[in-house]
Amino acid sequence: MQVRRVMRMDEMEELMQEFVAEAKAHLGEMETGLLQLESHPEDQTTINTVFRAAHSIKGTAGFFQLDNIVSLSHAIEALFGEIRDQKQPLTAPMMDCLLTALDRLKALIDDVKGTLQADVTECTDALRKFSLPQAARGMQNAWALWNELSETEAVEQSRTA
Repeated sequence: MQVRRVMRMDEMEELMQEFVAEAKAHLGEMETGLLQLESHPEDQTTINTVFRAAHSIKGTAGFFQLDNIVSLSHAIEALFGEIRDQKQPLTAPMMDCLLTALDRLKALIDDVKGTLQADVTECTDALRKFSLPQAARGMQNAWALWNELSETEAVEQSRTA
């Protein structure tokens, strides 16, 4: 028989305070990283640092069911994943959006108890829009593959005829 331990409110509050402190440290890393990337947009070490910081915030916020923090940090992480994997170049408009998102994330963490009432849709949608060109390129690649397969089939049919 497994016994589950229920946390006391003061223990949960202490963990929440630790999360806020750690999240603020990660936010500092992200801000420093974004500022460095403005002048060196292809610095993989800095890109990885920002990605990991967003990932860490997302993971711990998920533990506390801070869904808005999870959503926003996930959108940042996803975009940085594309940048890290060199599927997207880091552009000036993207940087502006990321800095705005970082400011919003800071505000959420500063008021972690009010986070549940916050709306991050505008910010997450803005970040996700930068991934749309990648999706469109994927569709172009699918059509290119379709055309290539169609041409291959046509060539094979003409050989057997």
